[in-house]
Amino acid sequence: MSSQIQMPPGKTYSVPHEAADLLLRGIIQNPLVKDLPENAEELYSHVKFEGHATPSIPINWRFSESISALKGFEAVMLNGLITRKYGVAPVDVTINTMNPDHCLTALGLPLDGEDTDTYEAIVERIQAAVSQHNGADLDELMNEQYRQAGTIAYTADEYFATEQGKNDVGLYEIHKDNDSTQPAGWWPENSSLPSSPKRPLAGLKVVDLTRVIAGPSLCRSLAELGASVMRIVSPQITDMTPVHQDLNWGKWNAFLHLKDEADKEKFRALIREADVVVDGYRPGVMEKLGFGRQAIFDLVKDRQHGIIHVRENCYGWHGPWTHRSGWQPKSVMRFVTHLGTKTLTSQLTYRQCCGVSLEYGKAMGHGEAVTPVFPNADYCAAVLDALVKKSQHGGSYGVDVSPTPVPPLNNTY
Repeated sequence: MSSQIQMPPGKTYSVPHEAADLLLRGIIQNPLVKDLPENAEELYSHVKFEGHATPSIPINWRFSESISALKGFEAVMLNGLITRKYGVAPVDVTINTMNPDHCLTALGLPLDGEDTDTYEAIVERIQAAVSQHNGADLDELMNEQYRQAGTIAYTADEYFATEQGKNDVGLYEIHKDNDSTQPAGWWPENSSLPSSPKRPLAGLKVVDLTRVIAGPSLCRSLAELGASVMRIVSPQITDMTPVHQDLNWGKWNAFLHLKDEADKEKFRALIREADVVVDGYRPGVMEKLGFGRQAIFDLVKDRQHGIIHVRENCYGWHGPWTHRSGWQPKSVMRFVTHLGTKTLTSQLTYRQCCGVSLEYGKAMGHGEAVTPVFPNADYCAAVLDALVKKSQHGGSYGVDVSPTPVPPLNNTY
């Protein structure tokens, strides 16, 4: 079956409409697709496609439409399973893209463009709106008022002159819990899978509370060394599935909704059995849910071995940006728009803030910041350091890590 677009004369093209049509005629009604649920067409009625009518990139193959149709087919089959297994009504499923509403609203732009929009027209519209602000005001608007991850693309010297830059520390910090009294030692051995030089962390139990890149990569590295990693995600929050093939292998995964008391108790039971807990959420989130560092230390205070609590945060744990959300390339630096000699972006954060993005763009011959998309922060070493300290001195340890100190390694030392 050809997936090239053949438009009848006078017909207005719509990506969501074509995705829905492709799901119905190309999959559900396709005689080559056999053994579907008898009520597949009725289940199809519970799938909705949203998005702009015209393709974001004008090509003659229906890539967006076909992947959307396949995700819609996944929803049809999932509804077939839950209605049969659990006797519940089908749920409505919407296939959409990432949500730009907060950024557009902050800039005073409509949530939908014009049907005749081109890429160039959209860029000009956003640039015009952004250019009404200076860099500092836009930084405040997006981060503090709308909680969008973004930063000014400083030069290295400019960044280190800011209050945040002055508060940078080393690659990581380790703090011993002075109230913990467990004796020195390693983690309990698993007799069925003892640790060895080939699998040095075998038997180490890790609870992975991370979502995007830096935190999951830390826990993946622990899994590569033999640790047993249980990743906990909420059934109420969309997971970062596109990165699973790289960052989620070697782990078990489970749903727990930590605003539900029954799930909280299950999570406490996991922590009581764990040797390491890694928290990659925005600062303060786990404290509000009752799972801050001290609460975790208290859960294991009466057992014979301590615990290591790791918290990861884009901008580190000192300075005025500690509360901000972000990802590794932010601290290296998407609004992308010029503000004098600076650029503000909201896509990938720590490389952007400390000079890497501007230098990267300069090396490419551009007079603006270009954010490299390849993350290079992995704090497995910090956990190994804490494990050794626990073996020597006993007790529990807190480990604070941040991607922000890593980019200066590229151009400072």
